[in-house]
Amino acid sequence: MFITKEEVSGRYMRYMAFNAKRMSIALSVMDMRTRKLFELVPLFLHFNDPKIPGYRGKAVPFGIDNFSPSAYQREWLLKLGVDPYTKSRGKHTIKALYCMGSTSSVGQGINSDLDLWVCVESSLPDDEFAALKEKCSFITAYAAILGAEINLFITPEDRFTSGSCGVMDTEDCGSAQSLFLLDEFYRSSIHICGRCILWYLVSPDEEAENYKEAVQAIVNSGFADETLWFDFGSVVKSSPSEYFGSGLWLLYKGIDSPFKAVLKSLLMEAYAADYPHGELVSTLFKRNLFNQAHYSLNEDAYCLMFRRVSKYLRRIHDHERLQLVRRCFFSKIAQAVRSMPEGSARMQRRSLLHRLARLWGWDQREVEDAEISKEHDVEIVLKTEQELFSSFVKSYRALLGFSVSHGIEYAITSDDAGVLSRKLYAAYDLYEGKILHLSRSLSGSITQNGLTFIYTGSESLCRSGWHVYPATLDPYELLSKKEIYVSSSLTEALLWSVYNRICGSETVIYAQNKGITGTTDTSKIRRLSERLRLFFDENNFRVDQKELSRTRRIRECLVILNFETDATEDSSFSFYAPAEGSVLSMGHDRHCPVGSISAVTINSWGEVNCHHFRNGGTGIVELMAYIMRQNAKDEKDRGFLKHVSFYSCSKAFSELIRYDLENLLRELSWCVADPEASYTFEAGAETYTAKAAGSRGVSIVRHQPFSMNGLDITVLTRFGMRPEYALQVPFSVESCASAGIPQYFFAPLKHKGHWDIYVADERNEVSVYRDYCGSRSELVNAVNRFCTHQSDVGQDGAVNFNLPQYFVLSSDFSSVHPFSISM
Repeated sequence: MFITKEEVSGRYMRYMAFNAKRMSIALSVMDMRTRKLFELVPLFLHFNDPKIPGYRGKAVPFGIDNFSPSAYQREWLLKLGVDPYTKSRGKHTIKALYCMGSTSSVGQGINSDLDLWVCVESSLPDDEFAALKEKCSFITAYAAILGAEINLFITPEDRFTSGSCGVMDTEDCGSAQSLFLLDEFYRSSIHICGRCILWYLVSPDEEAENYKEAVQAIVNSGFADETLWFDFGSVVKSSPSEYFGSGLWLLYKGIDSPFKAVLKSLLMEAYAADYPHGELVSTLFKRNLFNQAHYSLNEDAYCLMFRRVSKYLRRIHDHERLQLVRRCFFSKIAQAVRSMPEGSARMQRRSLLHRLARLWGWDQREVEDAEISKEHDVEIVLKTEQELFSSFVKSYRALLGFSVSHGIEYAITSDDAGVLSRKLYAAYDLYEGKILHLSRSLSGSITQNGLTFIYTGSESLCRSGWHVYPATLDPYELLSKKEIYVSSSLTEALLWSVYNRICGSETVIYAQNKGITGTTDTSKIRRLSERLRLFFDENNFRVDQKELSRTRRIRECLVILNFETDATEDSSFSFYAPAEGSVLSMGHDRHCPVGSISAVTINSWGEVNCHHFRNGGTGIVELMAYIMRQNAKDEKDRGFLKHVSFYSCSKAFSELIRYDLENLLRELSWCVADPEASYTFEAGAETYTAKAAGSRGVSIVRHQPFSMNGLDITVLTRFGMRPEYALQVPFSVESCASAGIPQYFFAPLKHKGHWDIYVADERNEVSVYRDYCGSRSELVNAVNRFCTHQSDVGQDGAVNFNLPQYFVLSSDFSSVHPFSISM
């Protein structure tokens, strides 16, 4: 392949002209503070001087190849007393500085974050890499203090060509997203300073024919010294597994930023549908770059992505998702326009919005619905949330179908895929007691001024249960609103409202209940809402990716007593006095002052659940059995009890009830510490004894006062494995089993390479396979292929995001650790 010097020169000049236009657009949108910081970042990286922010002594690498300060940068340096013409000392390990993402696109707003890639040589030693990373973190923090969001990512020049699975940031998940990340970089990047990337000088046809030969031809052309360039490699001819991994990663990202990610997720779906003959958006951008003389919306990264997705959805006749994508696209631009100062950029985007609305035939109401803002109606937010979820389900099914049809062994069996699928499961899968979370980036501030809880019984035309309305109790206002949530439990309805920030500290609460006994005391509801808000504020919901490869564990637990049914409201309790040493059994008839019992939990996958127990003394003991089982599951010195708190809504004896339950929990924990100890207590009319039960924690036995043969009854939690299955497996298996998730446990036998396999299905029912002696990796591959195929061909409309989990037991069966394909 031969490319002339003149041809390379023309390509370079065209690219730099396009880059300058993009830079001009980006700077025009930024506020003055962000713009100044953006222009100073190259100085922070090029110099390592005590007078310049980011100084880190001699250990940190500094200096950017081919960098010359601008007039503004020279003036800023001179004010600090730094000579701008002094060449920075040391080897220039930083190849270039690029900005990528929404910057310069129609989606950029005044508050948009800036993602900068610090491109470095591949041979950078680990200690220098760590020092530079620490400096970049400082620059990000420094910018945040000054009111700008600038993120710096260190990117080795062989990041996409070495085949390694290194991480770029803390949210990365191995190599899953490499294809999409490079595609996004190429279609959206802006060269700030340093070396240029060769990819922009290789024509699309040359890249498709032989990228490496084209790169060498450009180098051989003699246009410029080889030290002026570097290369991230080609994006064409990627493998099917890269498409699948990138698509799954984008679904993962969509959990936290659904509006931002839905377009990208659909783009990967479109790529997969067209594989291997489709053209990437980055290639389309470059084709326009080579064929057009002036910058236009044809080179806008966000517009290009939207057009590609729209074309795909029209082709498959998916009008529902086409409308969703249009609203997301329109909303992104509208939000950017609202924050922009008056000027040509804002005027051009307003004009674009008007043209789009006319093209799509939207009326004013549709335009207003698309402009989802922080002050938007909660009903619109909930509707959009459901549409986004439906879109993610379809994308997930499409990607699973792609993996099956292309026989992608690695994509469906890798550890990355398992972690990502469980993140999706934790966010979207709904099972009994789970409280789903609205995405914060979508909902913004949807706290209501008034919130009404109304109970309707079975005789009503409405669904039986507690209905939540974003309105006051005024009949006319209620008629104008739709319910936003329905639950059989008032506790769950309130919990959902607080958890999703719909019920805030200033929200006025109303309640009405017909046909059932229980609380409609709005002051009691208000107090509980404040306690729930405190519970969520005190706890960090960030989930470590390592947790997603492990079994679910309860991290925090709040026990709510006497909220829906308060036993102490019975007038007869005013005549009772607590029995000696406990308030849990009162008076001659040994009445229990505890009515309703609910436990709100946060688990290690970030899920919030609400479990209800039976009223009275029986419920107390079931609660204790549940808590002690969770404590026995905790591998970290069984410290779960420190994370259990009680909140009593009782009309009377509130503090005594809370104190006695906390004391009961302490006594049970002491039984764990001392295997010889036992503790006898009363709850209502029954007497119980707790004793240590080895690895299973504590056994609680109810005494049978009239039993002729001395047989007592052991109390079991309703939220664990049923006894007939628990007795078949080691406790480490029982304690790890989680309802809703298929799990495989490999237990080693004496003969090396032989295993017993315990399989716990979604219902926590167990099958045991003895003396398996084949390859565990091959078995895992086969199971994942089957599960993937089943999810893809399901006809009931449901979707199972979760691939099975796999664990290996220790030689003494006392502990488990995750199984990895690489083992």
